[in-house]
Amino acid sequence: MRTRDDEPGIGWDGGSGGADDLIGRKAALRDAVRPRDAAFAAVRADASAAIVDHLVGSVVWRGAKRAMAYLAMRTEVDLDPLWDRSPRPIIGVPRVEAGSEVMTVVEMDDPSAESEPGPFGVRAARDGAKGIEPGSLNLVLVPGMAFDIAGNRLGRGGGFYDRFLAGLDPSRTAFVGVCWSGRVVASVPVGPSDVRVRMLLTEHGLERCRG
Repeated sequence: MRTRDDEPGIGWDGGSGGADDLIGRKAALRDAVRPRDAAFAAVRADASAAIVDHLVGSVVWRGAKRAMAYLAMRTEVDLDPLWDRSPRPIIGVPRVEAGSEVMTVVEMDDPSAESEPGPFGVRAARDGAKGIEPGSLNLVLVPGMAFDIAGNRLGRGGGFYDRFLAGLDPSRTAFVGVCWSGRVVASVPVGPSDVRVRMLLTEHGLERCRG
């Protein structure tokens, strides 16, 4: 798995510290990877298409009856083409009610017709979407600002995915991180509430994490 650990300021030096230190290290890594947005924008369409192809050809996708994807921001891999593939599992997307810290999952058949602007600038399912029981998911596709090869993930700081994944059984549900390879770094700082993914999907393919 390819990383960008040759760049200064990317990764975690393994130092120990308290909660404030961890928050600072995560913030520093976000600042370090954010300038890569422009490079990703130039390759987003091709990288996203390759990622979708790798996923659709994988055992974890073909064996899933229910999967949770996401509605991408412009700095994330675009998974909308998954809905056009056939056969496919029932696909759900995250939903967070305004003011809530709880992320749920709702069914979606057409992201173009069934989404609207939601909190944090993320597209969201319209009201009235049918809920999916999280424990019934066979696959969860997890976006992130950065990942390392152990499956540690850098999110945007809200903790929504960590809380959601903590309630699932990784022996029954595949946790797959999704990102452009330029966001795979040497190491990501983690705390006790952070939940790692078990596989990482980039434009180079789907690989099991080494953690």
